[in-house]
Amino acid sequence: KSKIMARRGKAMQSSIVFGGYETNKKEEEIVIDDYVGLAGGPPEEVAGLLVNLKKSLISRGARGIAGLGRKFKIIDDSGNGQLEFSEFKKAMGEHTFAWSEAETRELYNFFDGDRSGNVDYDEFLVGVRGQLNERRTQLVYLAFDVLDRDKSGVVEVDDIMGVYDASQHPDVIAGKRTKGEIFREFLDTFDVGEKDGKVTPAEFCKYYANVSASIDEDDYFELMIRNAWHISGGTGQFANTTCRRVLVTHDDGKQTVEEIKDDFGMDKNDTAAMKANLASQGINVKSIDKAGSTKKEEKKNSAQVAHERRTKNMGSSIDMTAGPNSTAPAKTSSSGPPRRGKAMASSIVFGNPAEKKVEEGDEPTLEASAAKNPEMPPSTALLLEKLRYS
Repeated sequence: KSKIMARRGKAMQSSIVFGGYETNKKEEEIVIDDYVGLAGGPPEEVAGLLVNLKKSLISRGARGIAGLGRKFKIIDDSGNGQLEFSEFKKAMGEHTFAWSEAETRELYNFFDGDRSGNVDYDEFLVGVRGQLNERRTQLVYLAFDVLDRDKSGVVEVDDIMGVYDASQHPDVIAGKRTKGEIFREFLDTFDVGEKDGKVTPAEFCKYYANVSASIDEDDYFELMIRNAWHISGGTGQFANTTCRRVLVTHDDGKQTVEEIKDDFGMDKNDTAAMKANLASQGINVKSIDKAGSTKKEEKKNSAQVAHERRTKNMGSSIDMTAGPNSTAPAKTSSSGPPRRGKAMASSIVFGNPAEKKVEEGDEPTLEASAAKNPEMPPSTALLLEKLRYS
C-alpha cells in the first residue's frame, strides 16, 4: 500500500498540466497519448517500436476507437476477427518500417496478451492505447479505496458483503446459487490475475485498463468511474451525478439541497447515516427529506391543489343525467345559488337511457326541436337534438 501512495504522490509531481492533472511527461509524449491512447508501460524492447507505430497510425487518421477499429479491419485480411502473424507483418510493412522479422515478432507477441498465437481486436486496442495514464490511474485508485472497506490494500469477499446485497439476485431468490457464490462471481470480475479470491490494486488497474482502452476521452472516463463508485467531485460535464441529494432543513428554517458525498454502500433508508455524512461536511442539519420539495414549491403546489378543488366543486353543480322531462331537481353547489350557465347545463343530457331511440331518417328539425325543448332558444334546441340523433 505504501507503493500505491508513493505512486500517487509521484503522479501529482511535475511542471506540465494536462487535463486538470499534472504529469512529468514530455509534451510530445502527451500529444501521442492524447490521440491514440493512454500512457504506455510496454517492455523496453518494444517501447520504441510502439511509439513509431502510434505516430504512423496518427498520420494515417487512426485517432481514437473508431479509427483503430477501421485499421484493424483493414489488417484482418481473413475477416475472422483475429490477426495472424502474417497479416500483422504485412501491415507493418505497409507502414514502411525498416523492422527485422525478430522486431516485428516482438511487437506481435506484446499484443498477443493471452499467448493464443493470434491477436484479437481487444488485444490490439489495449496494445496500441497502452495502460492507464496518470489521471485515469488516480481515479481507479480512488475506486479501489471505495471497495477496500477495511483498508488492507487487498479486496476480499468480506469487503463487498457490506455494500453489495446479493439476497435480491434472481439466482439466489430462485435457490439456484448461494449469496457466497454471487459475491465470489462479483469479485472474480476484477480478479483478472490468479483466481485466488483476492483483488490487488494491480489487478484492479488491469481490469480498468481493458475498460479504459475503449474510452477516448479522459473526462468521460472520469464520469464513468465517479458515477459507478459514487465518488463525489468532478466539475462540469464529468461531475458525479449518482450520489444522493437530499432536502436539508437547517436550524434557522432555511432549506437547501445537499449531496450525501461518497455514499457507496449506504442504505437509502438510513437517515442517521445521511445526517452523520452531512455533519462531517460541516452542514447543520435539523431534518432531511429524501424526496421532498422546498417550502416555495409546497406553497405553489398547495395553490394548485386549491384551484383543482374549486374547479371540481364547480363541476359538481352540473347534472349530466337529468333530462328535460326529468322530475329530479338540478344539483347545485352548496356555495350558493347556481349561476345561469350552471342552470342551463343542469337540463342538458347526452344520451338519456330512458328516452326512446331515434329511428333512422327521423333527423330533427328546427320546429320539432324547439317544441321538445321550449326552455331553450330554438337554435340551441336544434343543436342538442342533432347531438342526440348522432
